[in-house]
Amino acid sequence: MARMAAAVGALEGALAAAEGKPFFGGDAPGLVDVTLGSVIPRTRANEALTGTRVLDAARTPLLAAWAERFGELDAARKVLPAVGDVVEYLETRLRRSNVVIARKQ
Repeated sequence: MARMAAAVGALEGALAAAEGKPFFGGDAPGLVDVTLGSVIPRTRANEALTGTRVLDAARTPLLAAWAERFGELDAARKVLPAVGDVVEYLETRLRRSNVVIARKQ
């Protein structure tokens, strides 16, 4: 978890260095945004299953706002799966692996 916190902190720092621009590369989404944006549904699903917040507005407000902004892009809405669908998929995979699922609320 410490490595995840360090990575999230680095992303928050990168957004701070963007000097108020909405995306990592500036005014429009670029390669970094698309790459990171593709894992938002999986990250949100993991948060739902474990109760551990990664994209937490209290700790990383710039990153949390970026994730919301990215998810609102028309292109992202067209291709990214719904978080609920990812949760359902992960639960199915875990059940098949005989992993006990205790959803955190």
